Amino acid sequence: MMQSELGVAWSQARNPLDELRQMRELYADAGLQMARDMLHAAGWADLIVGGFTSDNSAQVIAHKLGKRYITHALQPLHPTKLGEATTQPVKAHGESILNYWSTQVAERMLFTVYDKPMNAFRAERGMPPHTRKSYYDTLHDVPALFAFSPQVVPRRKLTAANLSDGLRALSQKTAFCKNATQLGEAIRAEEGVANAVALLQVWCS
Repeated sequence: MMQSELGVAWSQARNPLDELRQMRELYADAGLQMARDMLHAAGWADLIVGGFTSDNSAQVIAHKLGKRYITHALQPLHPTKLGEATTQPVKAHGESILNYWSTQVAERMLFTVYDKPMNAFRAERGMPPHTRKSYYDTLHDVPALFAFSPQVVPRRKLTAANLSDGLRALSQKTAFCKNATQLGEAIRAEEGVANAVALLQVWCS
């Protein structure tokens, strides 16, 4: 998918608004089929792990297959006033209600990316459509594994304080910084998409 014309356009977006538009076009084109493929592949799994681009489908798949389901995030997407714990803060250092609102706005905008293919998939599976509120209410009850977290935790137990404390503590660990640097260098040095496609071809053959 990411090697398609729309996928390349998304990865090369010039700014956040352009990225949002490209994501919306990509999901409109491939989102429903991607969800169907995920459902087909998930039958053997003991645990469904969702994420930024797949939670909208993972919720449905876990429900229909009766599987356990968690989500994960490698960047802070939980609404909070603290700039240090906000992906694109209005005020980067310290607290501001604007940081909380900016994440709320981001959630509203992201919902417009996948609401149509997600609800089409839900309809195929005999499930009612999600509104933005019902989707995020459900998602915020899903146990989550964050980049700074050593264990899966209920997302609603996150607070501005423990979220920012976890991020600060992680960024101050020498071993983590070293591993993150090495991982970044390795990612930049390889054809990540091509390798992923090759692995999928092996698994699906």
